Amino acid sequence: MPIHLLGIRHHGVGSAKNVLSRLKAIQPDIIFVEGPPEIMDALKLIGQKELKPPVAIMLYDQNNPKSAIFYPFTTFSPEWVAAKFANKNNIPIRSLDLSAATSLHIKENAPDFFNTDNSNSTNQKDPLSYLSDLAGFENSEKWWDFSFENNPTHFANAHFDAVFDAMSALRTNNISSILDNENSYREANMRQLIRIAQNEMYLNIAVVCGAWHAPSLIDLDNTYKSDPKLLKSLPKSKVKVSCTWIPWTNDRLSMQSGY
Repeated sequence: MPIHLLGIRHHGVGSAKNVLSRLKAIQPDIIFVEGPPEIMDALKLIGQKELKPPVAIMLYDQNNPKSAIFYPFTTFSPEWVAAKFANKNNIPIRSLDLSAATSLHIKENAPDFFNTDNSNSTNQKDPLSYLSDLAGFENSEKWWDFSFENNPTHFANAHFDAVFDAMSALRTNNISSILDNENSYREANMRQLIRIAQNEMYLNIAVVCGAWHAPSLIDLDNTYKSDPKLLKSLPKSKVKVSCTWIPWTNDRLSMQSGY
């Protein structure tokens, strides 16, 4: 059962173009995009003419509306492109990540839950900067733009192979991120949701996710027992989540969100 891992940069123009090209070639029978399960119904509205980007999905605690998570989209968001393709072609679209109920509960009641001894370091190096330094770039954003977003020579399959190989090189060499502990839970849940789709006999699965996550989703067998055990340690949440579309602006796309 093939799993096509399309590692992207959120709101990356080149990422979006290559996602569309790859989905057309793959013709998957189900598409996953990064995000909590609570946004799945909202994703099914993408492509309707009344919903004009830039927009965002807002998830909030019904009992504390100030506690919210935002998932912004515009025409060059890979997740928007993937959902629009899925809806146009009657392909199931699902989201994969921790639930918003869990994330909001941790945000409100256990803000240090994901912290580790090294996750508080403000001097911890951006993992991608190891590659950008080697290539002689001023920062990782410029390296990523040159290598992936603005590179016209890549075919879509070669593009995603290169992204996967770059992220794998960092992760297999134990290059750390300040989000490592949080990502361990997020990625365990991502793998669980992919397994559910496999058990439902989806045979050709496309996953559109942040590039850093892609290498962690390839090995579903060796984490089959450890993932549920890890997820059981998450705090129990009773948060009731509401979901709605709201207007957004392109200049706010880079603000901290739920991705």
